[in-house]
Amino acid sequence: MFDQDNEPNLTRRVAIGAAWLVAGRWIIRLIGLISVLLLARLLTPADFGIVALASLVVAVLDALTEFRFGQALVHYQDATIDEYNTAWTFNVIRGLVVATLLASGAWLFAWIFGEPRLVHVLQALALVAILEGLQNIGTIQFTKDIRFDLDFTLKLVSRLVTFVITVALAYSWRSYWALIAGMIAGSAARLALSYLMHPFRPRVCVFAWRRLFAFSVWLMAGQVIILLNQRLEQFLIGVFMTPALVGIYNVAYEVAAMATGELVVPAVSALFPGFSQIASDKVRLRKAYEKSVQVVVAIGTPLGIGLALVSSEFVVIVLGPKW
Repeated sequence: MFDQDNEPNLTRRVAIGAAWLVAGRWIIRLIGLISVLLLARLLTPADFGIVALASLVVAVLDALTEFRFGQALVHYQDATIDEYNTAWTFNVIRGLVVATLLASGAWLFAWIFGEPRLVHVLQALALVAILEGLQNIGTIQFTKDIRFDLDFTLKLVSRLVTFVITVALAYSWRSYWALIAGMIAGSAARLALSYLMHPFRPRVCVFAWRRLFAFSVWLMAGQVIILLNQRLEQFLIGVFMTPALVGIYNVAYEVAAMATGELVVPAVSALFPGFSQIASDKVRLRKAYEKSVQVVVAIGTPLGIGLALVSSEFVVIVLGPKW
């Protein structure tokens, strides 16, 4: 716990952590932008649309089953080993449940969107759900200790694996299956790295769930609201439009959110563990929150407006004329 005497040290650590997250997020996004630039010329909008529809299904199932225990462990400074093990066990169970729903419900989702190719894509993505659920929960300590350099390394290496595999296979296959193979490879890389980078070795435990659920139940409810706010229009577009139009919309949505989202999301991730450590001091917490909002809005608003003003030129230069 950080007391008043440690406030300068905490502020410095949070600032350094935020810098790591913002820089790391932009580096990873730059890799993603290069990936989009290359893949847009190797694949078609319909290829992107099929994967976007499958990713939408996965996102919905993730949001409805996400326990958000990682944030609970960050919040509780005195989290026990049993709570870490319980969080990991529930993540494994969740991964198996999502994988089962994807594999068994693939035909239903394909019928809803009128796209039979979704069946095998969703069944393949069931493997991603299992791999994600098995990741080492110990890496949440990187966030808890505000060691975002380690968190950045974990994400960067797995992103590079995804990038290399996806682009190489897209060049060879010219098929949306390159995107699926890249997602599986990235999840496998994250799984391996999570155990290589942190010594914690989880074991099965389901008894220390009370505090975790007491904190995360509100986050789960908020996640459902966010799901309805961000994904409802994508679902409707997927039902009523072709995969090619879905692909165009999805790529446009991702790129448009890059300027603001890639700043706000890492900043919030860096601030949360810092806020958790001063949660008992309501005055300090309120001042820190107000100042962080002011900084994020002051930087994020001009970036979003600037991208909107050059959107036509951006699409032609980055994605190509067929987009």
